[in-house]
Order: sequence, then C-alpha cells, then structure tokens
Amino acid sequence: MLRPSAALLCAFALTACATAPPAPLPLTELARGQYGPCTSARREVVRDHRSWELAWSQAQSMQKTPPPVSFDGQLAIVVCLGERRSGGHAIEVAAVELTDEELVVTVRSSAPAPGAITTQALTAPYHIVRVARTTKPVRWVELR
Repeated sequence: MLRPSAALLCAFALTACATAPPAPLPLTELARGQYGPCTSARREVVRDHRSWELAWSQAQSMQKTPPPVSFDGQLAIVVCLGERRSGGHAIEVAAVELTDEELVVTVRSSAPAPGAITTQALTAPYHIVRVARTTKPVRWVELR
C-alpha cells in the first residue's frame, strides 16, 4: 500500500506527463532592420501568399520582392515596433513555441538607456521570420 505522500507524488508525476511541454520551432530570419515603413506597432502571422506580399511591403522597404515562403508547410511572422524618434530601439521574434493548444510567439523589444547617445533620426524597427506551419491560434508574449 502506498503512503499518502507517495500516492500524491505519483499523481503529480502522471499529471505532469499528461501535457507535452512547449516545443520550440526553428526560426529562419527573413529580414530585420531599423528603417521600415511600418509606423505603428504590429504583430502578424501570415498564412497565405497574397497576405505575404502585402505584409512584406508594409513592414520593410529595402527589398521589393519578398523572400519565398512555402505556405503549404510554413508561415511568416511579422513584428514592427512602430515609429520612434531616435535610434537605439529594437524588436525581435525571440522564440516561437508550439503547445497542444496554441502557437506562442515571444517578442522582445528594447529601447536605449536614458541619456544614451543615439542616432537622431526617425526609425521603425521590424523583424520578419519564417517557421513551420500550424493552424493553431496564436498567443503573443511581450518581453521588454
């Protein structure tokens, strides 16, 4: 017969194994920059070619033709910080994880330290990545 503490430990172990931990998806960076045309903060998952062309043109302005994304097995993630009055700001897709219920996209943004010397120009940082396709809903996690 199991003692109560041993039974509780076994129940906890079985519960922990019942749900799979998040699986990190490999990212392929498609573009990153400081001077995009996207003047508003933006978070977007792109799942088709038509939306991809529009998202690409709205997020970055240096390369007119978007890189290939095979939407049968991939999707694109576009994040924009929005317009800033100086340099030193950044945004990135830090991680993408797939759980049993959702796609979790972690976005990290940063700003220059108070008093830091920065470029005195308007910037609009962006980051665009490609990952394996899923139809699960997306949850955005913001890190600063």
